Amino acid sequence: MEYVGAILGALAFGAPVVENIGKLAQGSRHVIDLADRVIGIFRRRVPQAQQSAAIAAQMTSLVALPPEKQSQFIDRIIENELADKPPEEKAAAKEFVALTIAKIQATFTRPEDPTGQTIPQRFNPLKAVNLAITFPTRLSRFKVGDRPPGAEDYILVEQLAIGGFGEVWKARHEEMQYTFFVFKFCLDPESQQAIFANELETSEIVQSKLKNNPHIVKLISCKLKCDAPWLLYEHIPGGTLLELAASWPAEISARTANAIEQMKILTETLDKCHNGIVWQGKAKQVVHRDMKPENVLIDDDLTLKITDYGISAVQARFALDEVLQATAATNTTPDQILWASTPLYASPQQKSGFDKPHPADDVYSLGVMLYQMIVGDLRRPLHHDYREILERKHASPELLNLIIRSVASERADRYQHAGQMLAALKALPPKLIVEPQPVIVLSEADNAKEHYDIIETKAAGAKIKKPSKPGSTSNAGNIC
Repeated sequence: MEYVGAILGALAFGAPVVENIGKLAQGSRHVIDLADRVIGIFRRRVPQAQQSAAIAAQMTSLVALPPEKQSQFIDRIIENELADKPPEEKAAAKEFVALTIAKIQATFTRPEDPTGQTIPQRFNPLKAVNLAITFPTRLSRFKVGDRPPGAEDYILVEQLAIGGFGEVWKARHEEMQYTFFVFKFCLDPESQQAIFANELETSEIVQSKLKNNPHIVKLISCKLKCDAPWLLYEHIPGGTLLELAASWPAEISARTANAIEQMKILTETLDKCHNGIVWQGKAKQVVHRDMKPENVLIDDDLTLKITDYGISAVQARFALDEVLQATAATNTTPDQILWASTPLYASPQQKSGFDKPHPADDVYSLGVMLYQMIVGDLRRPLHHDYREILERKHASPELLNLIIRSVASERADRYQHAGQMLAALKALPPKLIVEPQPVIVLSEADNAKEHYDIIETKAAGAKIKKPSKPGSTSNAGNIC
């Protein structure tokens, strides 16, 4: 298979495999460089007219392989491509390819294909910034069966995600077979320092003050002073807001009503974080800073639960930095970078990196999410024409104004916290999508025959222009 061969060739280019893989954790520029090398090798092996379709087809075939056959297949390609490499390089290359296959499936798991076994038509694999999202940025620190440092009574059973920030693992207690938890490991040194400097207090507040909130994923425990800092959360099995919104009716009135009801839950929950916490005798505003559909989990009973309190700000900053690096490396824009989920929802102040966290940052994120849910696309960027799009869909003036106020570029023009946005949601009229009124066009003859009466109101003496009844006469004269 030419695609896997191209990956192996790129991993072994110019330096040992382990060294090239190690560079990937240093930033997205290195991942894009790897993608460029893979594309260059692949182009030399496959005729030009077949290249894009061939990569997509081979990705699909890889994901569909059962684990045992997948392992055998990778071994066979490695022996062809890296026959002269030492065992440790072959082992690292095999793990990288296996993680790439898992990343392909995770990347393309979406409402239209919950299996992640097909490639979206709009995905261009011959563009390095796109192909880069299918590569892991590090080898796994942990393996199935490992026990987290400082939590040796837990056993890791399944890797849920891996990236530059760290790893996410499903785990169980050694004495419980069917009750699961989630470990989030922070393995990036800079992010570890940021957690120590800024997020320790947030983690403690969430664990202490918000542990009984039904719409926040419970932070059970944490250990941040070790070489693999982790936070332990409850496990929520029902997917995310992405999948929930995809199950709503296509009819816009019904979809908009669903979106408003879910947004009321989210704003009410965030209002408690923005305005309802007293910590050490002082009012404390806890800002999430990474609100997005992937961070709204759905429990088995369809309860919405916001996750990642305690590490959200660090994760968001890491994601924004990756996009900035990728933008500089590829001369593109963040909207064109397919993995850039966080930047879709980050306020201008958050993107700048200079402003302190503010509840209005969360309001901006919620406004973008509401817009996406109404138009039926939770991947659509908020472009400058969003108002026109909502008007064409006949959003009521009140709903349109609510979204405009939520996503204003100037922080001062936004709702200042989730409670203000919640009040505006509750004040919306029952009819959220207003049917367009028919426009009656009169002929010139009709216009010539039209007569008007002038009515004087007893209350204010105002003059109102009103068509006269058929057959009536009028001495109105000119209307001023």
